[in-house]
Amino acid sequence: MSFKKMALSAAVLSAMFTVPAFAQTGSDAVLADNVRQAIEARPALATNQIHVRATGGTVYLSGSVDSTVESVLAEAVAHKVDGVQQVVNSTSASSGAN
Repeated sequence: MSFKKMALSAAVLSAMFTVPAFAQTGSDAVLADNVRQAIEARPALATNQIHVRATGGTVYLSGSVDSTVESVLAEAVAHKVDGVQQVVNSTSASSGAN
């Protein structure tokens, strides 16, 4: 396993247990912004083009990531944000890497 894949795997595990806390209200715009901030706070995801939208507690992720591992990491981070009830992940790996 390459160093990058190992580092991303470790980041996925870390995201499952710790996510920075952000102020939360019930609005969809604020929820989407909180998810966006949580994703951008992860160095492995900060340079990706992930678009976030929220409706009624469901968060929709779309855009491009470098690998499927990063796609899974983005979803895991989104799930941990207060107020998120469900995540629909439509991101795609630009390189096709796993």
